[in-house]
Amino acid sequence: MRGPTSGATRALAIAAMLAVAGGCGMRVWEIRPGPAARAARSLAGQVPLDRGDEPPMAAGAIVPPPHPGLQVLRAAQLVDDAAHLEGFSRQRALYEYRDCMILALDEVRAAGDSPDGRAARGLYNRALDRFLRLGGRPRLRLDDEWLASIAERGPPVAFTTGPGLWNPGRFDEIRYAGDYLVRGVDRFHGAAGLGVPVMAIRTATREQLENRQGADRFLPSWEVYPATAVLRFVNGDAAGSPAVLELHDTVEVERVDIGGRVVPLATDLTTPTAYHFARGRLGRSERISLVRPQKVPVEAGLHMLHPYQPGKIPIVMTHGMGSGARAWGKVVNELRGDPELRRHYQFWIYEYNTVYPFVLSAAQLRGSLSAAREAVDPGHADPAYDQMVLIGHSMGGLMSRLAITESGDALWRLNSDRPIESLEAPAEDKALIKRVCFFRPLPFVRRVVFIATPHRGTKLASNPIGRIGDSFIWLPTPLERSHAELVAHNDPSLFTPLFLAGVPSNLDALGLNNPYLTAIDHLPPAPWVTAHTIVGKVGSGPLESSSDGVVPYSSSHIDWAVSEHVVPATHFCLDHERTIEELRRILREHLRSLGIGAEAGPR
Repeated sequence: MRGPTSGATRALAIAAMLAVAGGCGMRVWEIRPGPAARAARSLAGQVPLDRGDEPPMAAGAIVPPPHPGLQVLRAAQLVDDAAHLEGFSRQRALYEYRDCMILALDEVRAAGDSPDGRAARGLYNRALDRFLRLGGRPRLRLDDEWLASIAERGPPVAFTTGPGLWNPGRFDEIRYAGDYLVRGVDRFHGAAGLGVPVMAIRTATREQLENRQGADRFLPSWEVYPATAVLRFVNGDAAGSPAVLELHDTVEVERVDIGGRVVPLATDLTTPTAYHFARGRLGRSERISLVRPQKVPVEAGLHMLHPYQPGKIPIVMTHGMGSGARAWGKVVNELRGDPELRRHYQFWIYEYNTVYPFVLSAAQLRGSLSAAREAVDPGHADPAYDQMVLIGHSMGGLMSRLAITESGDALWRLNSDRPIESLEAPAEDKALIKRVCFFRPLPFVRRVVFIATPHRGTKLASNPIGRIGDSFIWLPTPLERSHAELVAHNDPSLFTPLFLAGVPSNLDALGLNNPYLTAIDHLPPAPWVTAHTIVGKVGSGPLESSSDGVVPYSSSHIDWAVSEHVVPATHFCLDHERTIEELRRILREHLRSLGIGAEAGPR
């Protein structure tokens, strides 16, 4: 019997498990602050880069047009004067920056996207960046205290809310996206425009999480959202114009109306995404689930990366064994960075303890998705929820498969030939086993993508190194406790030898010819679900006899998928460029099947 182990033994076990786990090999993002980050970028020439090394999103040098107009020259003089004033009179500097913004906005309204208009936009952005920094701290907290601080030092400011705008009071702090450099991404997603890109951050304690109600229950404990700050002036009177600070939600809004002229917002989607995945709490269970599995909450977690967006189709991504939410960082960056996909989809991540049997985690996934429906759309009035897309990598693909199929009694027959209702056990234990063994397809899931999924198991599950790790990494799961109760309250002869042998570990369950996996493989998918597969291939041999290094093609292939895309990569192909391109194609195909085209313009 497996049981608790010492720290040193567990460390050896972890190394063994990681040799066969589905979460290894993912690229790690790095995000770091520093003045070099700001010096490397320019608001005046905001053009998204093909590489993500130096995204041009922070306030920097202004590139003037060849023959600037008078308004641009005056605004440029004001921003230079304000910079010189910062050292000995912050109050005067704040007013100079304000006057610069008023002039620049007038020019933006008049000149639009002309060279003068773009130069005015850059001057406005630099002035706003310095105005916010002088009026607060490097990490802003936009609250009444900040408003009072601004009023004491310079022109008064008020907050506003409305469609497409965040309530500044919702957040614990605001960080400037331009103060960070992101390494480890192939593409930076952002746009040139008006305003200062920021990261809006809210954190929650364990107690606060437990007290959350409704849709808030599905937000992560550490929320990070891309936003853009814009300061408006009620009138053009530089002597006493009040200012209104807007915090635009750039996942929802791409353009803003300035006095009748619609102009693009300056946006940075990549830096907040990288910050969330690299610095935040999202994905902390990636290694905890192996190092200290008892520290991971029993209940699996569905994390919405943005508060629920009615009318947008949910995409639910589930990671593999030994992995976590961070595995999806590059995928989220690329897919949410696509304007068409961002307009029509919202991105959720399902995180779970990978030490738990995947059939238990799959039951929790089904329960979480159904509970989320009741929380965000209790009247089932949002048709977008009924077009949900599941994307699962490795063992996460198996969990996704159990959300689109009907079990009948196929799994329970492997345990006993008696109806479960006729057996004795505490009600909660029987209920849990019924949730695991008896299920129906979720009616709101319409499409599923399996990435490197071992539908028929893998030889590495019986690898001696993996077996060593599996024997030491152990946690008494709710399913094991319910199993023990069922055996204790009934005659053992009522159960099959397979059931009496105990709840299989994930490595046992993923073994070739495992009876449970074989039974699952024979369960038909719901007729309304469209399936796709993405498989890795190592080497140049025939596809039929190939493998991704962990899962053989004979296991990752399914006959009922409408498409199969082969990626020249290992099992860890989740963030491969061709994998992401195929996901983009599938999601666009899903939109076309619903009559949603690419012709809709940005808002």
